[in-house]
Amino acid sequence: MKSYLDILHDYQLLEARAHMGVPLYEEEEAARSGLLALLAGESRADLERRALPRVLAPMSARFSQSRGFGSGHVRDLSGGGLSLTTAVAPAVGADLLIYLDELERGLRYIFPARVRWVRPAPWGHSARATLGASFSGMPSRVAIADVRARSFTPSGIHRVGGVDASTRVAANTVLVR
Repeated sequence: MKSYLDILHDYQLLEARAHMGVPLYEEEEAARSGLLALLAGESRADLERRALPRVLAPMSARFSQSRGFGSGHVRDLSGGGLSLTTAVAPAVGADLLIYLDELERGLRYIFPARVRWVRPAPWGHSARATLGASFSGMPSRVAIADVRARSFTPSGIHRVGGVDASTRVAANTVLVR
């Protein structure tokens, strides 16, 4: 079963291809229409100014930009972008790569985006800025190792799935003469 991030990725992938002028096959055009309908929801789009309503999606996010890296928390997602809170927000117009991990399924989603608005953090010791970014390019989805399955033992050997990494390396080593 597809997650919301899968649907969002697939829709943005087809949108980016169409925006670049790559002709979509009939099946891809049908898939794009179906994904758009899923992202638009039922009647809620009529009540909002957005064609693609926001979905509350509290999750951690990381992003990279030309000036470095940052992290934050996603507040909401839509078919067109997201908003997130962060300690230091990039400037309006900055291009980002936003990394969203779905650890349960071992997937990382990478969405190119452009910062559209920034609400500076109010004064305070734990204040965070909020930014809104629109998706702006070809997304990708890659498999990642489940970091929860790894732990560090006092001997310095990493354990992966209950087997010492040294044992796994030895079992996969081939001697060549």
